[in-house]
Amino acid sequence: LAACGESASTPPVDVTELPPAPRVDARFDPRVAVVPSRTPPALSGGTLAITPSGEVVASDPDRDQVYLIDLGASRVDTVALSEFDEPGRLIANREAIYVALRGADAVARIDLRTHELVRTQVCSAPRGLTFRGASAVLVACADGQLVTLGLDGVETGRTFVADDLRDVGSEGDGIWVSRYRSAELLHLDANLAIVRRERPVDFTTSSFDAAGEPSLTSATLAARTVTGPEGRPLMLHQRE
Repeated sequence: LAACGESASTPPVDVTELPPAPRVDARFDPRVAVVPSRTPPALSGGTLAITPSGEVVASDPDRDQVYLIDLGASRVDTVALSEFDEPGRLIANREAIYVALRGADAVARIDLRTHELVRTQVCSAPRGLTFRGASAVLVACADGQLVTLGLDGVETGRTFVADDLRDVGSEGDGIWVSRYRSAELLHLDANLAIVRRERPVDFTTSSFDAAGEPSLTSATLAARTVTGPEGRPLMLHQRE
């Protein structure tokens, strides 16, 4: 007490006057171990999209749900999916939402008005989605296939492009598709044939080599690729 500038004669605190300690909800007590009833999937994150009418839609892979959010009315409608569906990427038009079900090897079409859900089995590990014109949905699969669906969810064709596909988007009359581990961008023609391959340029890092020169590193793991405001793909990747 003396070292803290207090007088040695400071009277002790009467603990009976202290407020009671708050009760801890056992559900949020870090000292309590929680064992899930099922092994959760790897963290992947959901996807946000906005419909042409301004409604926000979001996928929730941890709870196997899709949310439809009316910002004007401050209302959230929840569409419950099946256990282990793990909804991921989604896109929306005026009539429906299309969401990749990573855990079910399927794509779900959810009617925006009735919330009716239609499933289509597409491939092993569906990843990216994009509209192809006004009449089709293109699905990029980790096994290398691009699967074409009608707006009703019925498959109309499939083409093998390259393994480890991730995201897909429209580019004029053609299509671009990313590859996850190599961070490669493939440009496809109207027939879904590869016409050009592209990778992010090597870049310098904050580390230096033995000669004192800045180190160069290469892009890896194309986590997310989207079409930018100028119509060109933008890739978020990790470095080597």
